[in-house]
Amino acid sequence: MNVSSSFSSYRLGSDRDVSPATRPGYALCGGGTDQDEAMGWLLDRAGHGDILVLRASGDDGYNAYLKALRPINSVETVVCHAREASADPALLDKVAKAEGIFLAGGNQARYRELWEGTPLQEAVQTRLDAGVPVGGTSAGLAVLGQPMFTADHGSVDSPEALANPAGERMALAPGWLHVGALDGIVTDTHFSERDRMGRLLAFSEQAGARGLGVDERTALLLEPDGRGRVVGQGDVYLVTPAAGGVCQSGMPLSSHADVARWHPGDSVDLRAPQGEALGLVAGEGQLTWVGSR
Repeated sequence: MNVSSSFSSYRLGSDRDVSPATRPGYALCGGGTDQDEAMGWLLDRAGHGDILVLRASGDDGYNAYLKALRPINSVETVVCHAREASADPALLDKVAKAEGIFLAGGNQARYRELWEGTPLQEAVQTRLDAGVPVGGTSAGLAVLGQPMFTADHGSVDSPEALANPAGERMALAPGWLHVGALDGIVTDTHFSERDRMGRLLAFSEQAGARGLGVDERTALLLEPDGRGRVVGQGDVYLVTPAAGGVCQSGMPLSSHADVARWHPGDSVDLRAPQGEALGLVAGEGQLTWVGSR
């Protein structure tokens, strides 16, 4: 373990830097128990090289797990304690040498506070643009959406979102990273378990965007072109609001939306959704499903 005034780091594996070929891709994880298939996919895309886990709380819990999944050269977890870490040359060097980057769960408001507009943000984007695979779970997935739910004023549940879809607690902002396949898509996690369809529809309507919801213990393994597949134990949802919705502060959400749902093993194409087709209507603070669910 190495500790500076602004971050702690925990490394497992070789200290020798390697530079295997990598393949781009995004492991979009819904939180809860991590799925071996999703994490192994990320490590394979990283060429079994050096993996960097970024977080703002916690410790090295991912290190032994990832090292046991694949014969990777190394895994290092960096826990940022202060915004100063995001300009630390030692941390930026770790990013520059990483063949795979994973954003752990936590609080996306804290991630924005520590990382947004910093050299660290630029360094991670540079690696992503170079074809390094990136993954995120829970808050780590939230910051990949374009736009993203900031959680700057705390979390929000579906009843509150449906009752006041443009209220202060519903704040959206540009995502921390630019993932082309997620342009115009706001993401949400712990999806069915925390009954978040109402709030995702409200986010989507407010932003004029689509919404991607991922259940716990589930991941969407996404290619840069928007194609992918679902792995794990739950489902993935894509919400597309229809024209004519009303999303105003202090008024209940009024919206109609098409919803595509994919199950484990299903192929996904975010460009032309072909999953199980559902309909969704919001009005007077309530959701009504049209079709099977």
